[in-house]
Amino acid sequence: MASATLLYFVLTWSSVRVGKSVESLFNMKCQPAVGVIGQTTHISCSIDYFPISINTVVLTRSGEEKPCFTFQPYVNRVTGDSRFKVENGPSLQLHNTAISDEGEYWYLIRTSLGNEKVKFTISVTGKYSNPIITFVPEKIVNGEHADLYCSASGGYPAGTIHWFDRSNTNWTKSATLQSTQGNDGLFTLSSKLSFQKINRACAPYRCVVLNNKYEEEGENTFHLEIKGLFNMKCQPAVGVIGQTTHISCSIEYFTDPKPISINTVVLTRSGEEKPCFIFQPYVNRVTGDSRFEFKAENGPSLQLHNTVISDESKYTYFIQTNRGTDKVKFTISVTSKYSNPIITSMPEEVVDGEHADLYCNASGGYPAGTIHWFDQSNTNWTKSTTLQSTQGNDGLFTLSSKLSFQKINRACAPYRCVVLNNKYEEEGENTFHLERKDIPLHTPAGDSIVKNSIAPLVLIGSLIVGLLIVRLLKRSCDSQLKRVISLDRSVDFSKDPDDVEDEKALIEPI
Repeated sequence: MASATLLYFVLTWSSVRVGKSVESLFNMKCQPAVGVIGQTTHISCSIDYFPISINTVVLTRSGEEKPCFTFQPYVNRVTGDSRFKVENGPSLQLHNTAISDEGEYWYLIRTSLGNEKVKFTISVTGKYSNPIITFVPEKIVNGEHADLYCSASGGYPAGTIHWFDRSNTNWTKSATLQSTQGNDGLFTLSSKLSFQKINRACAPYRCVVLNNKYEEEGENTFHLEIKGLFNMKCQPAVGVIGQTTHISCSIEYFTDPKPISINTVVLTRSGEEKPCFIFQPYVNRVTGDSRFEFKAENGPSLQLHNTVISDESKYTYFIQTNRGTDKVKFTISVTSKYSNPIITSMPEEVVDGEHADLYCNASGGYPAGTIHWFDQSNTNWTKSTTLQSTQGNDGLFTLSSKLSFQKINRACAPYRCVVLNNKYEEEGENTFHLERKDIPLHTPAGDSIVKNSIAPLVLIGSLIVGLLIVRLLKRSCDSQLKRVISLDRSVDFSKDPDDVEDEKALIEPI
């Protein structure tokens, strides 16, 4: 009986040891993980027994049967989502985290001391952009209707926007919030705060972006400007590269004019938030692009020194004065005059009645222009040409035009190339003269009296023949161009180029 009892306890103890080795002789714990979209998420796991040899790790999403990640360290074999990596011990990393990674996971490890399985969660977040405040109307007047808009994007999960005034009173209940989820899963928040009569005493107004845990992720402030007792106007400015551009602005008074003292000027390029130029006259402080200059004696007008192509843009100009503020918009356009054109020919020595190509080149201009060709009667040959426009690294353009002839006609010479800017205003011209090559006359030797008597006759005959040839060539040129309307020397380049070419260009297939 005693031996039977002893055998029972031995078997029972053995079965307990065997069962424990199949499960595990240790405990594993994993903490909930919070990842940021596009970054690496760290999944922290620990074992209460060390050292231990891990043979296999298997990760399976909750509700799915097929593992999403399997790793066998001894053969360095990975199956499934390669963004997962085994870190220190049983801990994991998830690279390039995405919204779709959010969820519950089962984590199984097989070791030399048995197996263990735990569950953990991955939560995903995306931070919202810094909010932008816009408003309607463009010029808000104290005591009148106004709408303020606050927008932020690129966040996850859905958050919210709160509004506060200068005393930190929460105006959110008076606002409406719209939350939109894009195809990428990220949210855009847009909040509208409306006032029947906006009160400058409560300004500035502040909008604050909060994530789903009500933690602040960004804010912006709206300052209510006092509408001035005047109106400012600025004319569009046209500058020349390398020179000083004058931006002409003036002030128009609503009431009797009184001296205005400008305290601050702020210039901002269209599409940018940060001002490109700020000037405070009383402390003589300049911030931003020092090429801009403000002189009090010129009123609100500005100057831009050493103008470059990149200055071409729309600008918003704000001034603050002792009689209020005002804001206007203006544009700066940039130009550069083309060099005087140069004409070359191929072949170098052009022969009347033979094939010839004329080339006209001009460079250093901006914006892109064009080249037109004319003959001695001002007939436009531009439709028979090819134009190439090339923009260099400095932004300036080089124009090259080619006029080809199967048989060039001296009667139509000289040929003129004219460089036109983008407004079809003439900027330069050059002329190609087709020189006549005379054939030398060889007279036999003889009596000097005979020579003297024959020489005048030969001269007169040559002149008559020459005049007849010129007349015949002129008729030939006129016949060739009979379908073309001759232009006056002072060509009107203000016409649309298509109209000019359709009406006056010579159509001669080459």
